[in-house]
Formats: sequence, C-alpha cells, structure tokens
Amino acid sequence: AISGVSFWELSRLSLNVGFWDIAFPQFIQGVGFGTIFVALSTVALSDISKRKMQAATGLYNVVRLVFGSIGLAFAATALDRGTVRYSAILMENVTQYRDTALEWFRSLSGAMEAKGSDAFSGQLQALGLISAEVTRQAMMIAFNRLFFMVCVLFVFSLPLVYLLRVRAGGEALAKDGRSARDDI
Repeated sequence: AISGVSFWELSRLSLNVGFWDIAFPQFIQGVGFGTIFVALSTVALSDISKRKMQAATGLYNVVRLVFGSIGLAFAATALDRGTVRYSAILMENVTQYRDTALEWFRSLSGAMEAKGSDAFSGQLQALGLISAEVTRQAMMIAFNRLFFMVCVLFVFSLPLVYLLRVRAGGEALAKDGRSARDDI
C-alpha cells in the first residue's frame, strides 16, 4: 500500500516538477519496497530447511532479479510506446490551422531570426523547438500513465497478501507437520 501511494503521487507530476515533488514520493517508495522485500523473502523462505537454505536463497534471488528485469523491460517498452502514441496525438493539434500553434510558430521563427538565422533556417529551428516541446509533453504523459499503471498493479495485488500462510511462533512447518528443525 505504501508503494502504491508513492506511485500515485508520481503519476500526478507535471513538467514544472521540483525536487521535493520527486524526493518525497521516492522516499515513500523506498520505505514501501523495503517492507515488501523483507516480508516477501521471509514468507518465500519460511518452509525451507537449513540444509537447503543456501540453494533456496540463491534461487529466490535469481528469480527476483530475472522477473525484475522483465518488469523493467515492460515498463521501458510501455514508456517508449506511450511517448510515441501521445506525441502523435498531441501533434494532431499542432497545425497551421490552429491559431495558438501558428502564433507560437511565428513567435519562435521571429526569435530565431532575431538571433541571426535567415527566414528559412529560423522556421526550421522553430519547427524543431515545437517538435521538442511536443515530445517533452508526450513523455510526461507517458510517465504519468506508467506510474498510474504501477499504482493500479499494487492496489490489485494487495488482496494477495491474504493468501500468504501465517505460522504461529514464526516456525516453518514441513508438509507432514514436523518442524523444519527436525530435518537438521
């Protein structure tokens, strides 16, 4: 739940983001991930006997790293595709038939010409600046959507906590009901 709150906060950022807008949610995220991974490690390794613990810990870490890498690849792909998608959507509204876009283009062209560019080069530079701004806006939307999707993932995975088995006294029990210490 703590990590979900941090991703919710990160999903509401704008291009005018400041240090504390990112630092505080990142701090919350660090606390949340710390509590998740300690509890997850404890539950995942609670049924393992001492003689198998070293191999189980290694396997647990490999699985965690592999699936973390897969999740990161999915996130990077979603971010890239989102940027392209939202860039295309935003660019549909930047045409010569939109007064705001035309005014912005003329203003930027004039500024480039005032800095020494000829009229054609000034227009090309203005188009490049407009394209860069649309890409920045599209990336911000893509980041917000990605953080929101991760927040939703945390919210939907929260009920899975109730599927974890709780042991009295914290001692792992084998399938036949014997204590894991009996195997040592």
